Amino acid sequence: MKILVAVDGSKYSREAALWAVKIARKENEAKIIAVYVERLFSRENYLLNDEEFDLSIEKKANDIFEKSFENIDIEGIKLEKVVEKGSPASKILDVADREDVDLIVVGNRGSSGISNFFLGSVSDKVFTYSVRPVLVVKIREKEPIIETVAIT
Repeated sequence: MKILVAVDGSKYSREAALWAVKIARKENEAKIIAVYVERLFSRENYLLNDEEFDLSIEKKANDIFEKSFENIDIEGIKLEKVVEKGSPASKILDVADREDVDLIVVGNRGSSGISNFFLGSVSDKVFTYSVRPVLVVKIREKEPIIETVAIT
């Protein structure tokens, strides 16, 4: 089984990575493909030349991969790391097709902040446009509030 998990350094993508590992443990010969996508408009330093920019993305991606799987036992699970540049939802779907994955795992929110308000969330787009099964992982931020209604 091939499982694609999208990571961006947020606690939501870390939870997605944890679920991808949990699912992979249940399968024989599972492979996780961790995908980090750098949004091109988020280029932090326009003074960098292309080579320096690519190196900075590679360093950032490696830090995100390390953070995403920190303290998660991935022994015995094949892990491939993929770095892409562009629109996260589009690139996640491209990698899913190229690698012929069986499942896509994404967090329900990411680290993109206000841009989600204008562009829509990555998880919504992946869920909507994927032809493959998608698991959208949520984090329980607080206990649900249960209201008791008394009928008189």
